[in-house]
Amino acid sequence: MGRPSDSSSRSDGLSAPAAGPGPTAACAPADPDRPLAPPRPGSAQDTSPLELRRVELGRGLVIRQAEAEEYGAAEDVLVAAFTTGCWVASDYLTGLRSLARRAWRYHVWVAAPDGQPPLGVVLTPRLEHWDAPHFTFSVLAVAPQGRGLRLGQALVRHALGLARRHGFERVEIRSSPQMSQAHRLYYAEGFVRRIDWETIIVGEHEERLLAFTYREPDPLPPDQVQRVAPAAAPPPDGGAGPWGAGPDPSVFPPPPPGAVDRAGSFVVARPRRDRVGQTAERIWDRLRPREDDWDLVGAGPATAPSAPAEAGEGGAGPDLLWEQIATDLWDGAYAVLHSPSPAARRAAQRVFTARLDTLEATLARGGPYLTGARPSPADALLLSLLWAYDFGFRAGFPPASGAVVNFPQLWHWARRLLAREAVAAVIDWPAPASSSGDGGPADTRPIPVLTGPWGPLPPIAVLPDLRAGWLDPPQPGGPPPRPRPGGAAPTPASGDRPPAAGAAVDLLARLTRARRPRGPEAATVWSRADQPTVAGLNALIQHDLIDQVARVAAGGDAATQTAARRLFFARLSWLEDRLTALAADRPEPGADSLPSHPDRPGPVLGRAGAEPPTELPDGPWLAGPQPSPADATLLMLSLCFDAGQRNVFPATDPAWADYPALTAHARRLAARPGWVSSAELQAIGLIPGPDGRLARPWGEPRPVQGRSDPGGLLDGLTPTAWL
Repeated sequence: MGRPSDSSSRSDGLSAPAAGPGPTAACAPADPDRPLAPPRPGSAQDTSPLELRRVELGRGLVIRQAEAEEYGAAEDVLVAAFTTGCWVASDYLTGLRSLARRAWRYHVWVAAPDGQPPLGVVLTPRLEHWDAPHFTFSVLAVAPQGRGLRLGQALVRHALGLARRHGFERVEIRSSPQMSQAHRLYYAEGFVRRIDWETIIVGEHEERLLAFTYREPDPLPPDQVQRVAPAAAPPPDGGAGPWGAGPDPSVFPPPPPGAVDRAGSFVVARPRRDRVGQTAERIWDRLRPREDDWDLVGAGPATAPSAPAEAGEGGAGPDLLWEQIATDLWDGAYAVLHSPSPAARRAAQRVFTARLDTLEATLARGGPYLTGARPSPADALLLSLLWAYDFGFRAGFPPASGAVVNFPQLWHWARRLLAREAVAAVIDWPAPASSSGDGGPADTRPIPVLTGPWGPLPPIAVLPDLRAGWLDPPQPGGPPPRPRPGGAAPTPASGDRPPAAGAAVDLLARLTRARRPRGPEAATVWSRADQPTVAGLNALIQHDLIDQVARVAAGGDAATQTAARRLFFARLSWLEDRLTALAADRPEPGADSLPSHPDRPGPVLGRAGAEPPTELPDGPWLAGPQPSPADATLLMLSLCFDAGQRNVFPATDPAWADYPALTAHARRLAARPGWVSSAELQAIGLIPGPDGRLARPWGEPRPVQGRSDPGGLLDGLTPTAWL
């Protein structure tokens, strides 16, 4: 069955509970106050719900916790399951024989005939050692002789039952991409794929793990939830997370000039002047046509007197492409490294990875440069950023974040520029600081261990010598396909896609174009401090959300489709985390004042001489204390998505309801008089037209796979509030 990897205390591995090397259950810890072994099933220390410790499945089959003496038999099930009809990396296979160690942090559940050896296994966290807001399960497996008995489904439902009993409303899991049969099971049970969360690259084959989430449709009342108190001390099972130890922020250099915004994200001051920009200037000096004059890291595209005319990614010209690279990769790297908020770091990393995927898809469609046949400053900036990431930023990113070599098109393009354009000489290549280990059975040369400003660089399984790899000229033509073991069908919705029928993308574009606040907020004057934020947010919504919907609707190759979906949902996650953080930062109702800006003594609520609104907005809003054009654009996108625009995406992708803060934002704004007209609601099919019928420009709204009803944005709202 499926192979979700060990989950971390945050789903993307930014901080992970210990699952690395450590003493087994048979090893007595040094601390006399600690137990000698994990709690036995049914003991006073067992924190699992009493009614779920033994579940009858019928036909003599039960789900129960494994005893310590059964770990060997359970490990045999894991090994047999993952080597029959599928494959896993050798390091993962070795880790399957570690249940005695994992049992310190995980309950080991088995499905077995009563009194017989196990046929299926799944691990769920011991909540006394679990501090995440979500539940998880891992290493779900069914032995070959147990297949066909629906044990995989029973084990998944058992894990979901545990999550509900303990009050979790969300379950997150990871899975290797080749476990397609398990993915079909997850979808059937109501999981959705979180393609934007897929930032973890692990194993000897450098596979990117897939992410899935489940939203509990019927949470228990609080008085029926079984709470588990945190343990007084961590278990003696080692200190490293499932994907290695995280970065050590104490060794990071000071951040560049900038500030932390209200959402907890570090924002770099403009213009950016750092080593990345200096290197990009030197690269551009080698690449650019002599007649071109561009202040690459100063004012950037806004003051560029000339630029190549070709369009790049998604039809974006070099100006827009440069800004996207600078914002999502350059600024984004510093947001990952220096944001005090874990949610902001996580959101920035997701957008960072999604932007690399869109650039990867751009290069796969042809052209020696990002914008076509001629180089642009975007090429110089991207090459500098890829170099800075591989040899510096990567050490400060979460474990298993991958390297440039994991993006074959970008890896080939970067080395081709270094070789063909003779720009390698302007880059500062770090010298190996030390050597460690060997290159493997066929290569016993020492592997250079490089250390950058953010600490030692994590090793790359497919690239033992990073410096030599960068300086090795690529083969002519495109990058060769990476060899991978075969034998598994692709996961659903992972291939090429035809154009969506009746996509009505033009309707979405028309309804979201140039939207402005209505009602009392129409008189709002935006301060000089707010205007760049509003304009920037509007641009993000337009280019990363609305334009990506059009790209998905147009169909195309798998790389382009995956990149468009990943960027769309990564930006939604970024907005979700922003609204969540702003909600936590809001003043209490009745507070004397709203947050002010440096260039004004207090909030500006209306034009000079105009009466302010009698009721302040209830917020939070994207850009400040009152709704903005960015909020209006996002509202219309959410209504269109909910009314059927989601049909252009695979059924396995999330619904708007999977983003609680965005859903609450849309409902707050839709309920305010004047923000949505009846004509707009009729056009997108949320209220009947004059003929009493609902328009369906995108067809009937499709429920999320595995769910009977994903929930509508406007459920429970009074229609007169919109008219």
